[in-house]
Amino acid sequence: MHGRAEEAVSRFAMAAIREHHPGVEVESRTVRTSPARALVEASPRVAVVVIGLHHTRGPHGARPGPVAHALLHRSHCPVLVVPTE
Repeated sequence: MHGRAEEAVSRFAMAAIREHHPGVEVESRTVRTSPARALVEASPRVAVVVIGLHHTRGPHGARPGPVAHALLHRSHCPVLVVPTE
């Protein structure tokens, strides 16, 4: 039953994304590893990875979190970092 719940959450979230961005192809996969590792491993098969940048402030301004940091250093494709609200 655990897998079915994960799929339902994913379908719900993806429906909202597809509604707001109908011309963008979106793919969802449930993985059992860290988000950073999963995205880096998927990066050779995609044109671009888009990730949100939360407003974490450090002494030098906004900084990426661990997932964005890993992608910026190890991705096999371009990474687009978009500020979130």
